[in-house]
Amino acid sequence: MYCLAGPILFLLLLYNVSTTKLPVHFQFLANELPMRCESVNNDTTNIHCYGNTLTEIPNNLSRSMSKLSVTDCPITYISRYSLDPYRDELMDITLSNLPYLRVVEDGTFANMPNLRTLYISYAPQIMFLHGLLKGVTSNSFSSL
Repeated sequence: MYCLAGPILFLLLLYNVSTTKLPVHFQFLANELPMRCESVNNDTTNIHCYGNTLTEIPNNLSRSMSKLSVTDCPITYISRYSLDPYRDELMDITLSNLPYLRVVEDGTFANMPNLRTLYISYAPQIMFLHGLLKGVTSNSFSSL
């Protein structure tokens, strides 16, 4: 009688080792990208922040910023106070390609009178989104 347990177990172990690699859209973390926040198309109201050393949303960006994009960084936690300096003007927020983001605190997007869109993608570790829109008062909010 021939036993396949050994070869099958070996294949499973090989599969587990080979799949521990991050998907292509997360492999940026293997590179040393410095933290950067730049205006998009020289528009100071549209800011894109990214980079391997970006671990929190900066509090020194333009107060007139209406669009904020935070991508490709190892942020793990966004507190309800992270966006306080920009609450009055922010309209569009993108949080994308954040493989380590686990928590967006309740009330983070509260009291933003102009908030229109909130886009969250490629954040596979977010555990709990209940209360994400707690306190959102904008009459123009249209997209999550």
